[in-house]
Amino acid sequence: MNEIRYPKVLVVLCCLALHIATLSAQNDSVRFFNEVDTSFCKVHVGQDVRVGYYSTGEIYDMSVPRWDDCEAELVSGPHSTRSSRTSFVNGKQENLSLHGNYYIVRFKKAGWVTLPSVRAMTGGKMRTCSTMKVCVLPAENIEEVVCSVSTEPETLRPGEAFKFVLTCNRHPDESKPELEHPGIRQLSFSTRYSKKDGKEEYAFVYRMEVVRSGSNIIRVRKLTFGGADYPIKPFLLKIDGETYL
Repeated sequence: MNEIRYPKVLVVLCCLALHIATLSAQNDSVRFFNEVDTSFCKVHVGQDVRVGYYSTGEIYDMSVPRWDDCEAELVSGPHSTRSSRTSFVNGKQENLSLHGNYYIVRFKKAGWVTLPSVRAMTGGKMRTCSTMKVCVLPAENIEEVVCSVSTEPETLRPGEAFKFVLTCNRHPDESKPELEHPGIRQLSFSTRYSKKDGKEEYAFVYRMEVVRSGSNIIRVRKLTFGGADYPIKPFLLKIDGETYL
């Protein structure tokens, strides 16, 4: 029986072609997309909104969005980010590793807004992110806004950490309202959202610790709704064992 021999060069070329085809198939599975953080369900004029551009592959170069094209003001960014996410496609679980940038922006007009598209080198080739539309609602009516502040627990013990909670029935323009608290260390920040019987509640939780005696006042430095200031009186902490006049 005669043995068929193939030239080594032909074998190498075939293997190389197979390798390139495999890489091409892998690269075609790369997803490049944008999304808007709607943790609080709605987007209003004047509010801080997080808009991200992400890829399931490494990103080596990305263009900058033109925010003027969608009547938006850039507050900060780009911020580089890496994260993981679990999703279900056709009943199958997928674990995704995301790479990209996000921006904090404020939309200037109400209505349907088309987010700016960007280009990026990812998955071995230059890709264009598909456009996405966002419904921007009018600015909040400050006359309907009710906000309050409190601590958890209500009475504090010297040296112990506590939570300072700002609660509003509407989401303010700021994604993280600024506080003024000399002598009080902020340890962490988180948010909470709930809706019951049609009533919404947005809570901004600052975990804090008093580090200097006599530093018992916390002020909300800036809190706006649709660009209008919402005044909140300075908050006096109640610390166990101290006397208040």
